[in-house]
Amino acid sequence: MPPSHLQISTVSLGMLILDDIHIPTRPQPLTNVLGGSAAFVTLGERLFLDPTSVGCLVIAGHDFPAEIRTEIESWGTSTVVRQRDQPSSRGRLVYEDEGFGDIANAHRPAKSFTYTHPPLKAAPSDLRNTPLLHAKVFHLFGPPEEILILVPELLHLRHEAGWVAGGGEGRWEGVL
Repeated sequence: MPPSHLQISTVSLGMLILDDIHIPTRPQPLTNVLGGSAAFVTLGERLFLDPTSVGCLVIAGHDFPAEIRTEIESWGTSTVVRQRDQPSSRGRLVYEDEGFGDIANAHRPAKSFTYTHPPLKAAPSDLRNTPLLHAKVFHLFGPPEEILILVPELLHLRHEAGWVAGGGEGRWEGVL
């Protein structure tokens, strides 16, 4: 858990997903590949900011691999892990043609994605009693109707924690 006095620049309420990636040129899939919008936002932000100012909220299932947790902690971000009793969010990503890795076709490889376990979604309540609740910027991932629920909940929790209106930003990555 990050120190309570630390100013967090950004945190994602997206998902961390453990992917099994199937590539036609490989006989076996790549397994437990860390993916999801929260992973990519966190990694991207730490390229430009002090990593300790980047919040990383991990919603981990009961089967979350210890080596993945160690990898996330090695990023040097302010990491908060919330454990769930369900299986971790997992997906199956299949690249369906030999164009994977081909620069000429990289803009649109044929692929499909399915969840193999129901996704564990982060919620504003997962930020309660953490410095991540006081981040300057929140990355939100989801359809409009979900965001319309998340934002008031997030504002309410920040108000309860003593923050006045204003001073924060949201970044929405829409899903239709």
